[in-house]
Amino acid sequence: MSLPIVKERYGADELEQSMRDVGVLDDDLSEERYDLRLNVAQELYFRGLVHGRADVEKIESVRAAFGH
Repeated sequence: MSLPIVKERYGADELEQSMRDVGVLDDDLSEERYDLRLNVAQELYFRGLVHGRADVEKIESVRAAFGH
């Protein structure tokens, strides 16, 4: 299994699709479990932006794209 190349910025749909591509999210999961995994991935992505010293505008634009 190969992991997708990390981009400078993912959109909400791209992050979800990447997780589906590597088998973290699939249709066999309950809706609750699917949402939980996606929410955890989004939070880790935000934290990566912060610790990677992304500028505040970039972080806020990504949060807005995810509806946070």
